[in-house]
Amino acid sequence: MSPLDAQAGLLSQLMDATAVRQQVVSHNLANLNTPGYQRLEATFEDQFQAALSGSGDVSRAAGIKAQVVTSNDGTTRADGNSVDLDRELGELQRTALMFQTYTKLLEARLGMMRRAMDSR
Repeated sequence: MSPLDAQAGLLSQLMDATAVRQQVVSHNLANLNTPGYQRLEATFEDQFQAALSGSGDVSRAAGIKAQVVTSNDGTTRADGNSVDLDRELGELQRTALMFQTYTKLLEARLGMMRRAMDSR
């Protein structure tokens, strides 16, 4: 696999994980007033970083996907719900910015490939 293909694959993988996170945040917001609902979160970055650390071999991170888990941090209201509106809105904004960044990087990679093909 060429370095450009590997980088595009990683960016696609990051975009997929970010899409999962956006779905989880949307689910949390939809259950903001559901008694007993426990906040969910998507974990990805720690596993992804661990796979890339050391050798920097991109292929080691290829199979890592976002995992949805129940969050243990934060406070629980009297009704048992642990969703904080401000936190979720901040996470939604951060997720949107991350997705836009990954999209721009992937667009740049594809543009490089397109220019290389056009120059032949």
